[in-house]
Amino acid sequence: RLAAQKVPIVRIGHPARVLESVVEATLDMQVHRSDSKALAADARADMDNILKKIGREREKGSRTRMRAELTALRKEVRKREDQAVKEVISRASVVLCTNAGAGDPALASVEAFDAVVIDEAAMALEVSCWIPILRGRKLILAGDHCQLAPTIMSPEAEKKGLGV
Repeated sequence: RLAAQKVPIVRIGHPARVLESVVEATLDMQVHRSDSKALAADARADMDNILKKIGREREKGSRTRMRAELTALRKEVRKREDQAVKEVISRASVVLCTNAGAGDPALASVEAFDAVVIDEAAMALEVSCWIPILRGRKLILAGDHCQLAPTIMSPEAEKKGLGV
């Protein structure tokens, strides 16, 4: 619904587990279309060319220089890909993910979220909720206990009436 309203969103998580209607909002897809990713692809092409040449090179000093160049190119590719991820996330007004997904390294550049919304909070295990809770300034717990009953792991809590 947010995407239809043209709200800039990004969805963190495995793209195979996403509805077709929101594939374009996934981090992977947005990074794939970014300018930084295109620059990284150019550096990868340079790496491929060096790898082809290094096997044919007979001179040890030349191979050593090629390996050093490969190392520098790998660092450059990593830097450009990380930059692409940061750009995509910084443009988003809304980041969607699972509780565990809130701990994704891609979100490390985000200092704190204005608000964290945990949907179906009654179904979530407390321990998994702490991951996004610690990343936000405000917390909204949403869910309908009549639609999905709370997850009660403690037999003692169940006996005392916390189950539905």
